[in-house]
Amino acid sequence: MIRKRVRKEIDRAVKEIWLTDICREYGQGRFLVEADIQCSFYHHLRQRLDPLFAANSLYAFTEFYVPGLGRRGQKIDLAVFEMDMSLPGPWRDRRTDTAAVIELKYGGGDEWITSDFPKLRGYMDLFGRKCQYYFGAIDLRPAARLNWLDGRSRWAEGCLTELNAGYLDGEMCFEVNSRNGMNPILQQKRACCGCI
Repeated sequence: MIRKRVRKEIDRAVKEIWLTDICREYGQGRFLVEADIQCSFYHHLRQRLDPLFAANSLYAFTEFYVPGLGRRGQKIDLAVFEMDMSLPGPWRDRRTDTAAVIELKYGGGDEWITSDFPKLRGYMDLFGRKCQYYFGAIDLRPAARLNWLDGRSRWAEGCLTELNAGYLDGEMCFEVNSRNGMNPILQQKRACCGCI
């Protein structure tokens, strides 16, 4: 079982990575496709949290296949699992708890972004509401606001954080819109990045 303190440290790292590292690297023109963001997020998460992961039997995986969700199953962009490596069988069967699920989007279009919400709800049913869910979307269109969920999205309360990015008044801004109540100093925080 993953302790609350550990979940809070992971939450802080995810939010800080979005506001600092991902924002900076986007401004430097380092992302061509969604997979580039996924690789960068994985790198920064491991760089910041490897000692915490080692001390708590936590492992980060990209493209983690979850059978049974959707018609053919789903792949989680990035997930952090507690594992018991003494258990027999394939690694996927050694999961004992789930700390974080991160889904990322890069591009534009309302349906393109909201198409991941049913998948996130399915993950919530599978992994429970103690797990923290992060939805990171870099929308390349001009926007009046960056967040997608509103007060009618009760399914997201307590465990979902939107990591949003888009152009506000011509400037690319990255924002944290959290519904999980963790790390209040990072709630609804915004960083703008100059683009090359």
